[in-house]
Amino acid sequence: LTPPATSHTRGEVTFSAASEQEERDGLPKGALSERIATANSEHYYLRSVGENPRKQKADFFGDFPELVKDVTIPSVVSPRKIFSSVLRIGSPRLKLWTHFDVMENMLCQYVGHKRVLLFPPDQDENLYVTGSSSEVMDFDQPDLARFPRLADLRGVKEVILGPGQALYIPPLWFHSIESLDEVTVSVNVFWKDTHLNDDFYPPKDLYGNKDPVAVGNAAHLLKEAGVILKQMPEPYFSFYKRRLLRDLQAQLPMWHRTPSRKSTMSPPPDGIPTIGENDE
Repeated sequence: LTPPATSHTRGEVTFSAASEQEERDGLPKGALSERIATANSEHYYLRSVGENPRKQKADFFGDFPELVKDVTIPSVVSPRKIFSSVLRIGSPRLKLWTHFDVMENMLCQYVGHKRVLLFPPDQDENLYVTGSSSEVMDFDQPDLARFPRLADLRGVKEVILGPGQALYIPPLWFHSIESLDEVTVSVNVFWKDTHLNDDFYPPKDLYGNKDPVAVGNAAHLLKEAGVILKQMPEPYFSFYKRRLLRDLQAQLPMWHRTPSRKSTMSPPPDGIPTIGENDE
């Protein structure tokens, strides 16, 4: 049971989805917060969105002014760079799906503790990724019969994030986030890499997880090429498919370095800084 935070009133953490859920379940008004805190078989995940979720990005600082005074964002994140800011509330033992984001991400923890698993971008095949998300939910007791490549995972980092701490999650790093034995409240901010042009990102991306424009264009061309090749009979189809795949492999080296592009931050360290340490 995962009701999204579909709307909210300014100045209060009041989610319409919560009221609707209370009405559907026959609960007295205001009982959902207690239910979230004490739920055993149910899991709740509330995520703030824009006033118009189809057109507007989440803006925690604009939508919850009464809460802003209680929230400190590490000084490494300039307010001018922020693409979106999201309030997240999770019930105890809530586990979110493993996924990656295309934009820079800072996860700031204020209430409760979260366990974060981080996987390098080059582990995507071992994570059984479809779209931007992994099919795997349980990394503690993995189903190796169903997901045998999990045994080959490398470079995994584990962090326990507590109140007053922040974790930088670089673009394309997969992350699995789990609330521990308490309700959690977090704010995370996404921002665009300032060393890249704005047209690098899709203009209608509201969540920071759509593929870059160039990738979308390339994927469209590959799909068209596949449609054309399938019109050929065998053995021509298999013969020219192998040749074209070799040509594509030759054009795309294993590692591509763009001299003019500098990373804004390093990969996540083994430890995590506190917000106070970043702001000194």
